[in-house]
Amino acid sequence: PSDAINSTDASEQETFIDVFVNDADATRDVDFTPVEPITYSVGEGAPDLATKNHFIDAYNRNGGATVLGSPTTAVHKAWGYLVQDFPGASGYAGGIIMYNPYKNYAYYIHGAIWERYYNLGGPRATTDIEFELGPPISDIEPYIHTQPTEVSSHGTQFRYQNFEGGALEHNVDTGEVFEVHGAIFAKWRELGYADDELGLVTSDEREAAPSPIGTEGRVSDFEGGHIHWHRTGGHAGKSYETHGAIDAVYCSEGGSGGDLGFPVSDEYVNPSGYPQSDFEGGYITTTDGVNYYVYMNDDTEGPILEITSPEDGFHTDEYRIDISGTASDDSGILYGKVVIASSGFDNSDDRRTAKWDPETDKWETNIPLAHGDNVIRVFAVDNKHNPTEKTITVYCNPPDFSFAHITDAHFGEPHLKNPLKMKERVDRTTNAITQIKDIKPKPQPDFVLVTGDLVDCNKEEYFSKFNDVFRDVTYYVVPGNHDRRTSLLSGNDHLEKYEKCIQSSTNFNFYHKGYNFIGLDSGADYDHWTNPDFTPEGSGLEEFQLTKLESFDKTTPKIIFMHHPVINGVNDGSGSPPVNNICTEHGGNDECIASNRCRFIEYCTDYNVQLVLTGHTHKSYCAQVSNTRFIQTPSVTIDKNEGEDKKINHGYRIIDIKSGEVYPYRYTPTGAHSNVKGELECPAHLHAYDSQGRHTGLNASGGVETGIPDSFYIGRYNYSDPNETETILLYNTTEEYRFEIVANLTEEITGNESFNFTVEQQTDDTRTTIAHLSVPLTENTTATLPINLTTTAYTMEIDHDGDGATDETEDPDFTVTNYAPTASIITPETGSIYNVSEPVEFNGTGRDPEDGILTNFSLVWYSDINGVIGAGERFSTKNLSAGAHRITLMVNDSTGLTSTQHIALTITEPTTIPAPAWYLHDDSTMYRTTTNPTGNLTIESGSSNL
Repeated sequence: PSDAINSTDASEQETFIDVFVNDADATRDVDFTPVEPITYSVGEGAPDLATKNHFIDAYNRNGGATVLGSPTTAVHKAWGYLVQDFPGASGYAGGIIMYNPYKNYAYYIHGAIWERYYNLGGPRATTDIEFELGPPISDIEPYIHTQPTEVSSHGTQFRYQNFEGGALEHNVDTGEVFEVHGAIFAKWRELGYADDELGLVTSDEREAAPSPIGTEGRVSDFEGGHIHWHRTGGHAGKSYETHGAIDAVYCSEGGSGGDLGFPVSDEYVNPSGYPQSDFEGGYITTTDGVNYYVYMNDDTEGPILEITSPEDGFHTDEYRIDISGTASDDSGILYGKVVIASSGFDNSDDRRTAKWDPETDKWETNIPLAHGDNVIRVFAVDNKHNPTEKTITVYCNPPDFSFAHITDAHFGEPHLKNPLKMKERVDRTTNAITQIKDIKPKPQPDFVLVTGDLVDCNKEEYFSKFNDVFRDVTYYVVPGNHDRRTSLLSGNDHLEKYEKCIQSSTNFNFYHKGYNFIGLDSGADYDHWTNPDFTPEGSGLEEFQLTKLESFDKTTPKIIFMHHPVINGVNDGSGSPPVNNICTEHGGNDECIASNRCRFIEYCTDYNVQLVLTGHTHKSYCAQVSNTRFIQTPSVTIDKNEGEDKKINHGYRIIDIKSGEVYPYRYTPTGAHSNVKGELECPAHLHAYDSQGRHTGLNASGGVETGIPDSFYIGRYNYSDPNETETILLYNTTEEYRFEIVANLTEEITGNESFNFTVEQQTDDTRTTIAHLSVPLTENTTATLPINLTTTAYTMEIDHDGDGATDETEDPDFTVTNYAPTASIITPETGSIYNVSEPVEFNGTGRDPEDGILTNFSLVWYSDINGVIGAGERFSTKNLSAGAHRITLMVNDSTGLTSTQHIALTITEPTTIPAPAWYLHDDSTMYRTTTNPTGNLTIESGSSNL
């Protein structure tokens, strides 16, 4: 239109409509008193330019100033959504533009539809109509300023607007507006909306009269008939229409409350060629096309139904089971279904297809279970529409288990942002793996989830080191942004090296003890270098990933793991422009997935995703939306400082599954674990042997062997550098070991050579370093050093000519022992109890034999629920979550030795806890069902959106 705007200018208005909304209530004041003009521009007050442009687009699309007038408010919150008010221009009623964050689009609601939408409670549910319209997903159609009204099959003019939960239909002839939603709306849509014989809806959905056999449901009136939805009974969840002459006879018989009960079919053409509709108590048809008659069922008995497996009271440790039985009736079986009723499901029940074989009368299906008691109701309905029901109870008690989460190992060389040497990164990762394998009480975690950034950039030798460290661990891995970088700070090889070296799918799932574990690739750096962003987002999830996610069974409990977070504490503030957060009610989006973030959150709440595990930020963070927890775990190698009083130590997380509940709070900072470590610098190979002759090191063909239990080899993969350090770590400290150094001189490297060999013996409270420096090396040199944790003699035996005899011995050049510090918690006392938000004073000390009194980041405090809670000798916090905490004080000395002390602390909740502040919209699918009379039975998954 000619008055469409491209800027934010708007003319002055004296008449205005203000909408004042809070989470508890919504009230509107209409004030036509002349006031001093206040000028607003379209989209003014939007949180960012992209959202503002959506308001401008909706304004122009719906007629601009000619239809809407100029805005009377800035963009503001109403019902948790962004809206802007418009008075309507001359001849047009006013309304609002509402921004739908799920569609990332804005729509105009106005006139009679706006009035009805407001009176129903906007996107929120009301007490008298049990549904949620949600935000709009279309403008009012046809557009009032450019198109004529639509006309129903009965000649009625109307306009309509679609919402996430249904539609509002405006009868232009009468001025009435009615809502239609859920399964009834789906049936009307299936039939062709108002073009069908039903015509336009003429009532809101309401409760239908119960049938004589006890069926309950809902009904909506239309110009030419009705649609009934079954809440209970043999057709629960289904909707059927009646229209024309059959509907008139049905209504005269008392409708659903009469002897016929609820309809159980749409109108169809019977074998005689005449229209017929079936009901619970009979059917209505004609024999001449003019006169319609009621025929009551002579057969009122339901089919013979049996459940043969499982038996009533069956116990299982699986979240899915097969269920089967038989069903027979002289009239045949129309259809059957299985309903699982359990407090573990969000809906009141969950329906599953039951396949019936008419040759054998056998039926079977596979159903999900929730933890605990599951009441299984099986229905069979014969061709006379008589139902039979059988019920059993199945007890689901899967075994408890645990698994570990490791992320962001960043194997690579030192650089400005990460000065750790490769061997330090390897040490920290192997310490974590060894601690995980040695967790007490047993059993140890079943597997490890690794969420990306295995390496700093995609050098094959970095990936090879990762493979070596995780060689003897059951793990599942997904990539991070660094795993595709071709250099430390840039590039993208699209995971070519990752897939070559790691040889794992980037998107996959597996089932374990009732849970569906789903690994996702959260993408490359998003606009990281075009507009420098030093807290980079991931490109996010693609359509094929979401399509696959939506193909999984909704009820099966799920745990998703990927590299980039989904929810963070703050919004993206880098780049130009920053990534737009279109669902701020769920938290910030800095460093998160850029694409499909809000849709993924919605998926998690709808598909029983209990936990989303991520890394990337190198911090411990938890957010919760509905029943889904979004957890970030710190780097397994890199410490992170967050302000003056908070340091996050490298570590890992243990997740416990107990009685069907997920407990993800056991974050463990990694300390030093008892081990023997040998490091060799020279053109030689390092080998280790245990008392049984098992070997760790390179074999004759150049491959890596780790035959010694709990051992790791980190060494040479690129022979262009003959002086690359080789390291062997040995964690079974009760063993007798022998290190062996074998010369690896080449034709180019001859003459006077030597090697340096260092051994570290790590116990819980000491680290002893033994160094043999500049030991002469010839072409045939073999040097051996026997060692274990109790060794005090460190004499090396050297054979220079390869004859097997010792030619000389070497004592170490130096031996240094460092002692671990001591941690002590002074307050609070173990067993102390505090209320939520009550300040808790922490006071502790750290002392070290070499360093003296330790301060600041040398003392770090952890909660197994909240992660890092403070640093230093003394601090106070009000931010501990309700629950039983295990508080750990970890002190670190200058050499990396640690000590911990633990106390128990309980934080109690108040008697009444307010509901979460955020609003979650349930965008349930509107379901429809079809019945195939051949016996292939299709039952919907879900229920009407009532």
